[in-house]
Amino acid sequence: MRLFSLIVTAMLAAGVALAQQTGADPKAPTVDEVLEKWEKTMAGVQNLYAEKVKRTTIDRTFQTKEIFEGHAMYLKSNVPTQGSRAKLELNKVTAQGVNKEVFEKYICSGTFLYEYAPANKVIRVHEMPPPKQGQVSDDSLLSFLFGMRAVQAKLRYHVGWDTRTPNDQHYFYVQILPKNPEDKADFTQARLSLVRTTHLPAQVWFLQPNGNEVTWDFQKVHTNLEKLDPRYFEQPQLPKDWQFERVRSDAKPKVRSANP
Repeated sequence: MRLFSLIVTAMLAAGVALAQQTGADPKAPTVDEVLEKWEKTMAGVQNLYAEKVKRTTIDRTFQTKEIFEGHAMYLKSNVPTQGSRAKLELNKVTAQGVNKEVFEKYICSGTFLYEYAPANKVIRVHEMPPPKQGQVSDDSLLSFLFGMRAVQAKLRYHVGWDTRTPNDQHYFYVQILPKNPEDKADFTQARLSLVRTTHLPAQVWFLQPNGNEVTWDFQKVHTNLEKLDPRYFEQPQLPKDWQFERVRSDAKPKVRSANP
C-alpha cells in the first residue's frame, strides 16, 4: 500500500533531515547522533495506536474538500517470516457529522491485507509476500517505519528542511522530494511535521502530480502500550450480505489518497 509506505518512510527520512540543517544552532546534534537516536527509538517501538487520524483531500480541479477521520494501530512482528500487523479505519465527515455508512477500512494480518469495499459489499483479500531479510515490502504498511534504515531513506528521497515553514519550538518541518519514477507518480513533494520532544509525526502533507493536496493529521499517538490485542488484526468477520474476494498475488493493492 504505497500511500502508507510514503507516510512512514517520510517519518523515517525526517531523522536524516534533522542532522542536515545548515546554519543551525551549534547545540544541534550531529548526523551520527541523530541517526543513532532515531534508529534506536524506532527499534524500540513494539506497537503504536493513533486515537485520531484525519485525512483531508483538496481537489484543485473540482474545488472540493473531503475529510475522513478515524484511528490507526500497529503491532510489530517478531517473526522473520511474517510481516508486521496494522489496521486503519476512517469514516467520512460531512456538515451533518460523521457518516458511518461511508468508510474505508484496512486490516493487515501480517500475511494478508483485507481491504473493505463498501460500495460492492466486498472484502478484498491480498496475499502479502514475506519480507526479505534486511528489507521491508512496499505493501507492509507501517512496518516501513521500523524496517527501513536512514541510509536507505536518503537513497530513495531528497530530504531537507521545508524553508516555507520554518522550524519552531514545537515541530520540525521536513521536506521530502521523490527520486525514482514510481514515487514521482504518487507525489511531487511532501512535508512532514515532527514533534520535537517525541520525534513522532503530527502531520504529513502531500502534493500529487495532478495538483491535489492530501494532508494526514495524527493526534494522541501512543507507543508501546501494555496491551494491544492481536485479535484486532485477525481475518475479519463478514458483515451480512458481504463476501470475500481473493485478489491474485501479482495484483498489488494501491491506496492513493481518498481513492483506494
